[in-house]
Amino acid sequence: MANKNILSSNQQSSDYTKPLRQLFMEMMALNSVCNEESSEIYFHVFMGAKMKDIMISDGVSNKDLRINYAHIQTSRTGKGRQNKAMRTICSNCGVSCVIITDYSAAGIIGTIDDSAIKFNEKWGLNEVNKQYEKKDKQGNIIATHEWKDPVVKGDAGNYDILIFDELKILLEPKRENEEIMLVLQPGMDCPPYVRKKLRNKTPIEYSNPFSLIGTTFPFKGVNNIMGTSGFLQRMFVSVRVMSIDDIKEMRKAQKTLLTPDAKKNFVRKLQIFKKRIAKINFQPTTLGMTERAKNRLDQISNNFLNQVENLKGINRDASLSFTNTIEEAALKIAGQYVIMHGKSKKIDSTDIQRGYNLIKSFMKNLMEKIDIKEDKDTGHEVKQIIRIFNSEVNRKKVKCLTHTVFREVLNKRLNRGLIACGNKIKEMTTAGYFIVKKGDKNTNNYFLNTK
Repeated sequence: MANKNILSSNQQSSDYTKPLRQLFMEMMALNSVCNEESSEIYFHVFMGAKMKDIMISDGVSNKDLRINYAHIQTSRTGKGRQNKAMRTICSNCGVSCVIITDYSAAGIIGTIDDSAIKFNEKWGLNEVNKQYEKKDKQGNIIATHEWKDPVVKGDAGNYDILIFDELKILLEPKRENEEIMLVLQPGMDCPPYVRKKLRNKTPIEYSNPFSLIGTTFPFKGVNNIMGTSGFLQRMFVSVRVMSIDDIKEMRKAQKTLLTPDAKKNFVRKLQIFKKRIAKINFQPTTLGMTERAKNRLDQISNNFLNQVENLKGINRDASLSFTNTIEEAALKIAGQYVIMHGKSKKIDSTDIQRGYNLIKSFMKNLMEKIDIKEDKDTGHEVKQIIRIFNSEVNRKKVKCLTHTVFREVLNKRLNRGLIACGNKIKEMTTAGYFIVKKGDKNTNNYFLNTK
């Protein structure tokens, strides 16, 4: 018994000194096993929500530290447990968090109270003149009427973190879903802004800096949605398909948590986490960046762009659309570490580096999972132009064609005009199908990209 008490005392002491990220991930692991990477992203969603009033100086419009996360993983592998653990941690640490069950515009965005509109109109009340005093003939106040806000905010206006336990429902191509996502998108930006116009002349309009978590399984078409949805392109996205062996190992590990000690350990760690969080200064402030931090961000961005160069067509464009997401995620995580450490008001390259492994994993995931099929007509045209190019280089027994020759050959075979053929060459080169290199006498030589 004495040894157990000593062990418990040592563990508790360690929990007061280990990195907050590690302590948070240990709490999550006491609920959902073998989900370390996603738990780390949950930590940054949590910290971003706590730091929602802290900004990073970024020209005219600042950035806040909020992180949004789409967790796409094989069914029955602990995502729901993570969501419940997240809600428990939030409720104990001053962050309002809700698991969404009502996938409707009224529930998520809000609605208008018609009776409030009629009341305000009756007494001539508005947001400027919010009070009407009814008086008798002697001038005595006999009744006071206060303006009523006609906007009934949905979950997006009332919580710091919204968890969509089944994100697939929201991603399904339905008109209401599309409307919800279009309204939520600017709410994920900085500054957040939610506005939806209904039949009433009064719109649903408010600003609430919410963070969003969405979990679902790797359903058919999700890779295509990743590359085409402006909604997901504002989120940290991870796609994890687990094998039968992975799931067996996870189930085996999960059984170790079926003891009273696991719950006690979670409660103990949560109390320590809460105390440590309370010592951080979350007051509104604006962070700057050192030149070294800016250079490190450029390196991360260029690293991603170098990987994108190996892609072609619509997949290249889709991946490029995530460039800002990657830069912002790296910057926001760095800003969170600056606030947690509380020693500076400037983000340095070392702060950027702290979250780099997570960012690198995000980049790798995107490159592997985005897979958009060209539409039939575009795909046919691409193949046709490549065939024409190959036919000409084989006929001439060369490896490349000058722009002039390539354009003339296309025009001869397609009969579209020299200008249109030149534009098509430029378009396909931008899409990665051809590589252009400078030749003699200021000519541009085009090679087929065989990567």
